[in-house]
Amino acid sequence: MRAVLRRSGHAVAQIWEYGDLAVDEGTRSVTRAGSPVDLTATEFTILGLLIRNRSRVVPKGQILGQVWGYEADDHLVEVHVSSLRRKLEAFGPRMIQTVRGTGYVLRS
Repeated sequence: MRAVLRRSGHAVAQIWEYGDLAVDEGTRSVTRAGSPVDLTATEFTILGLLIRNRSRVVPKGQILGQVWGYEADDHLVEVHVSSLRRKLEAFGPRMIQTVRGTGYVLRS
């Protein structure tokens, strides 16, 4: 149905909410506690992946594959998640939790 609406020119907004976090994939905007959060394209993609899988652990390898499209050093993911955390934590407590040896999970 979304494909039909998209082809007919009617945009289908996809807004994901989790706690005080809202991610609007249509406008590529993020708000936390009602305040806009300025993210890079990579940070937005990582956050989108985490919020679509909220409360489930997303392995670092999956993040690498879906965000960059290739296998690389896990440090690449860690650097971007660290920056994303810093930006989100400016408006509230930590939401992105590390699951040691596995990946990341979004928890409110």
